[in-house]
Amino acid sequence: MVRVFRCFGFKSQVVLPVVDEPISICTSSDCVFIATVAGSLEVFRIQVGKGWKNVCSINTEGLVQQLAYSEKDDYLATLEVKHFRHENLTFIKTYLDLKKWENKKNFTISLRVAEKYPVIIPGQPVFEVLEIPQEEKANSLSVCSHTGTLAVACHKKVNLYMIQEKYSAECSRSYKDVVHILIINWGHVVSKVVINESFIALMSNRYAHVLKLNFYNGFRKVGLHMSNPASQATLDANQPKASSSCFESTELIAGDFENTSSPPSLSSNELLLPSDSSSIVNIKNDEAYTQWVFSSDQRGSRKKRRSFGQGTRNIAEIANVAITPDTIYLPKLHGNSGINGSTKSLPKVMVQVKDQSVFVNGKIKADTLLYKIGLPDISWRHMQLLCIYSASGQGTPSQCDSDFPLQSIKCDPKMEMFCYLGNSHEGQLYSLSPPAVQMLSSYKYSSPALQAVTSPTMLFVVTDTGVETYTSRGAAFSLYRRNHYDNIQKAIPPVDLEPCLCGIQPFFNASEISVISSPKGTMMDSYVILLSKVTELNDTMWSLYALEPYSAMDTYKDLIVFSTKYQDSVQEAYLHVLQEANLILRGPVVDSEIEYLEEYQNLFAESCQKLGDFYAWHPCSDWKLCLPYYNMAGITLKDALQKASNINEKDQGISFKHGKGFLHYLKRKIFGNSEPLNLSTDESNLILSVFYKCSAQDVSSIILLSRLKNYSPEKTLALMGDIKKRDLKFGKKSKLSYLNNLACVVLYLDLCDLDAAELELSNIPKTDLVQICVEHSRLIHENMDKLTPFAQLLRKSCADILLEILVCFHDQGNLPYTACLQLLQGDYEIHQNTHIKMFLEMLLKDKKRMDIFPEISYQLVNIYLQRLLQWRPPIKQSITGSPSSQPLIQEVGHFACRYPWLDLLPPFQGIKSYRTACHYFRSPSATPVQPFICPCYFCNEDLLKLQSLLCSPCAKEILFQTVEIAIQSSETANDGTPQQSAIITFPWQLSLDLLCKASIDVCDAVDSILSDHPQILPDFCASMLDSHPEQWKYLMEKFQTLISEDSTEHNRYYPIFQDMLTEMVKKLKTSDVLHLVPANGSLSYFLPYLNQCCIKDQLVSLEKIIVERGQSLTLYD
Repeated sequence: MVRVFRCFGFKSQVVLPVVDEPISICTSSDCVFIATVAGSLEVFRIQVGKGWKNVCSINTEGLVQQLAYSEKDDYLATLEVKHFRHENLTFIKTYLDLKKWENKKNFTISLRVAEKYPVIIPGQPVFEVLEIPQEEKANSLSVCSHTGTLAVACHKKVNLYMIQEKYSAECSRSYKDVVHILIINWGHVVSKVVINESFIALMSNRYAHVLKLNFYNGFRKVGLHMSNPASQATLDANQPKASSSCFESTELIAGDFENTSSPPSLSSNELLLPSDSSSIVNIKNDEAYTQWVFSSDQRGSRKKRRSFGQGTRNIAEIANVAITPDTIYLPKLHGNSGINGSTKSLPKVMVQVKDQSVFVNGKIKADTLLYKIGLPDISWRHMQLLCIYSASGQGTPSQCDSDFPLQSIKCDPKMEMFCYLGNSHEGQLYSLSPPAVQMLSSYKYSSPALQAVTSPTMLFVVTDTGVETYTSRGAAFSLYRRNHYDNIQKAIPPVDLEPCLCGIQPFFNASEISVISSPKGTMMDSYVILLSKVTELNDTMWSLYALEPYSAMDTYKDLIVFSTKYQDSVQEAYLHVLQEANLILRGPVVDSEIEYLEEYQNLFAESCQKLGDFYAWHPCSDWKLCLPYYNMAGITLKDALQKASNINEKDQGISFKHGKGFLHYLKRKIFGNSEPLNLSTDESNLILSVFYKCSAQDVSSIILLSRLKNYSPEKTLALMGDIKKRDLKFGKKSKLSYLNNLACVVLYLDLCDLDAAELELSNIPKTDLVQICVEHSRLIHENMDKLTPFAQLLRKSCADILLEILVCFHDQGNLPYTACLQLLQGDYEIHQNTHIKMFLEMLLKDKKRMDIFPEISYQLVNIYLQRLLQWRPPIKQSITGSPSSQPLIQEVGHFACRYPWLDLLPPFQGIKSYRTACHYFRSPSATPVQPFICPCYFCNEDLLKLQSLLCSPCAKEILFQTVEIAIQSSETANDGTPQQSAIITFPWQLSLDLLCKASIDVCDAVDSILSDHPQILPDFCASMLDSHPEQWKYLMEKFQTLISEDSTEHNRYYPIFQDMLTEMVKKLKTSDVLHLVPANGSLSYFLPYLNQCCIKDQLVSLEKIIVERGQSLTLYD
């Protein structure tokens, strides 16, 4: 703990003029209630600009030992003691409508018993005091200021009361009464009870227990859910599930009923009522947990401190961060929790409804949130429930329920509840908000504590020597829960930061303290009321002080001044004080509008800047927090660079040795898109120089990928030269070294030195180059609008690499193929753009892209047809290698193997004739004189690929229709110019026409082949006819006519008929062939073919038998 003395003090100190010796005090938002030994109650109210004024004085029947005030119902509850017949009797009384009797000296007091008809004096108003009878001696009382609920502890039980408006028919008027609504039986003697909303804290000498009363109306549990989805689950009416609790997990557990905890008025039969009884609520141990928290980093370990709220400390560990996955917490595995020991050690709790009319629409159940067992020789002394509401201050009807009077309308999912628990030596502050109870802070006092009171921002501890003031984390934790801190734009110091002792104010014999908070209850405390007494020789002297603390802004200024003591010596302490100052400054922002004040904004920016400077230039584990704190401080990149220049001039060792946070800030600024970079050349060079000295491996990434462009290429090339020399020391090439080469390529392009850029590019292996560009698409395109200069260089020098990168973009979903086409599109038409054609071909070479096959193949067919129609002889400079070395596309994606018979049709002159040398590049002596159609690969590349597309089983009908339309349009053009029809011919028309006809009607294609090119029929049959006899039957009938004895074409078609029969017996069964043999056919002629067919069928049958027997043997083994 960092001990900070005299940084927190009090602005003013006023002594309240109390005539008689005070016994006890309590406060509201603007009043102090004082009970004196003279049997009177004094009420002092703070008046703006006028100080404190005694506005009311009331005589009491006994001496008030304890008192509490409800602002909602405007009543004061007292625990009074009266000596009667050698015995001290205790009374619980409520003083109603106190504000009505302020500044009135004479009034009539009417004392009556609660839940009895009042005595009404017509025409004379009376000050009503209600006495609440108790079966046992009262030990403690507490009032919830927001709901008006009164809790009275008597031995082992707690009685709950509320103020109700009733109507008297006899007097025809309404009156207020106190109604007994609930009894909570506890297994220990209650020494203190605290109630706040539906939360009840019970304390004995050794045991401390915090319960939450939840209202089940048959459909849902009404209570505080804090945006916790798990707690909003629908509950089974017959077996309600308990939520979870405690230190790392909130196990909402309560014990079964036992006779030992039941009141004397209940019989044993009443204890055996079913679970749906409206009067007795049986609270059972949960067997089906709905919310678990489990962590492999042992968050529950007592030896390891937890941190919430910043940096690498897992900012999503606390409840309401939506991105946090649900985890499981096991108390026995992870150590400490909100429940000491096993669940069997919990006291038996029973809730009994006394007034059925209050909870007529549901049932009340108590869930355990916190249960602590103290040391045997040290008793608990301090327990407090602190509630911080949201800025709206009012829940919606869906979040609140009028049937549940223990919950005020201020409750909403953003409300936070805290519990402070302590003994005379130490204390702990817990957050009770679901889904997990968290211990936020642990305090060790410098002297034995008489009383401890916490506020959202401070903890005040009364000792024999005065008041010790510690920082409290309630407001900071509420801020953390209500806001999203991404550690990029916003951050907050860890809300479980070890607290500071920030002030010690000496007061002799201080005995009691109370805090008056601001009207909303969450800003810096308005007043601290302190009672001190000194007794000497049976004479008691006292003073009742109203202490006004400094504001949060003033306290922040004092802490900043104090932090300078540690700035150059103890860095850890310096950071701690800066964090404390920042948290204190944030405290009032929970629900006030102070953050809109100019002075506050300036101080907050200063605080964030100081934290940002620390994380930027000092060695620490959370150096990444420089970014969010600089962002919150409004620091621009120019400001940060100026800071770097100043620090560099002052102490170069600090800036370049420990500037990891500053480097992180620079990276996020120059790589992000948050703000424009309006930097000069000198500032850009400074950034590169800083990275060169601190993190040289990042320089290439900055050049290639960042928004930093306004630098000097010559100076940057010199830096890259030094970096590359360092890389050579490692010997082995790495990805980082290739990035350096790539950065040099970009720098050479900036200098318009293409030769040097190409030379540098050739040093990068293709695989690594593709991987780098695919990972960083900004190297290739600028917002998908155009190619970068580097991509243009790739297009010029190695287009295949660029196309492979674009295909990878498409496959990864980073860039649609249409955008890639737009990037590749130039001034030429699309069919003249070779790169577009190659890109589309690459897309069609993989069946994983079958979803785009139809549209891509349609575009590619149109490109091929346009190129065929506008064919020109190849240029020698565009040809690399020989035709025989060119790989023909075979069985890849949409492309299929071409049918062999296509090599027999023009422009080809036989099988694989496309591998011959190009006619246009032969020597003059070898060039034929007559017109010649070149069959080489270079002259017919588009035709070969188009035929391969049409031969694919993936080819759709629209492709053949497109080809037919192109053929018909070319024929129409020839018919229109008869004088040129002999010249304008397309040798590829016949092969494409036959492919289209075969796709629609094979018989039509057969007729064309028999009439014009019968020599290709056997190959055509082998490729295009299947095992259906109908197609072969049509072919047999055609040949019967062609090779009949009176036919003139007998000699021409007879050899073809024999080859056709050979192909037919390969595809048909013997029975099908017998049916196709003509009735007048010669047996000796067809018998060899039938024999071949029988042998084939027998081989197929034998193969089937062998396979079946092999499979059966495998199954048997």
